[in-house]
Amino acid sequence: MASSKSEVKHRPYHHGDLRAALIAAALDTIDGGGVDALSLRAVTESVGVTPRAAYRHFCNKHDLLRAVGAVALARMANDIEGQLSQLTTRDDLAHARAMLLTFSQAYVRFARHHSGAMQAAFFYREALDRQEDPEARGSSGRTVFEILGEALQPLHQHGLLAADIETTALGLWSTVHGYAVLATMGPLREREDAAAVAEVADCLRALMGPTLVEPWSQ
Repeated sequence: MASSKSEVKHRPYHHGDLRAALIAAALDTIDGGGVDALSLRAVTESVGVTPRAAYRHFCNKHDLLRAVGAVALARMANDIEGQLSQLTTRDDLAHARAMLLTFSQAYVRFARHHSGAMQAAFFYREALDRQEDPEARGSSGRTVFEILGEALQPLHQHGLLAADIETTALGLWSTVHGYAVLATMGPLREREDAAAVAEVADCLRALMGPTLVEPWSQ
């Protein structure tokens, strides 16, 4: 038994990925019980190391939460990009419109399936100042906001936006994120997933008017 305990105690120094393991365990914890369920001790126990080993990477719960929020943003970006990559539309404008609707629906799905990650990423000061960290970017190197901005480029080039790309992206992000919050922890949380993702797309169409409605119906 002594040999086994020694092996567990020194494991992080041999495999070198303890930080990533702690973050992954923390994400699992908050997805199951929210950010309030997170503690450094509980996370280290789930990974199989001592709290002292974790302190080499995180000073306290808040330090861990900062990293968790950044990685949660990266996971969201990767999830959205994965769904966008499945689009098969060939026309530039049709593809741009499909990207916007898919973005909104992927965003809401992620929020509903990973509500703890959403809390860590957006509702805690410890994470909000890490929106532009490399760790908060998806595998393509883009943030969630940058993915949305790039989807708007073709519409902007064809003069179909009422404002510049950044302002339009901010307005759309605010709408989609606001709906995601309502559908995750607000009065719309009882919606079925299918109804929620359909409804956020309807909200986007209502917000952008003919830019999305008319060509999308063709």
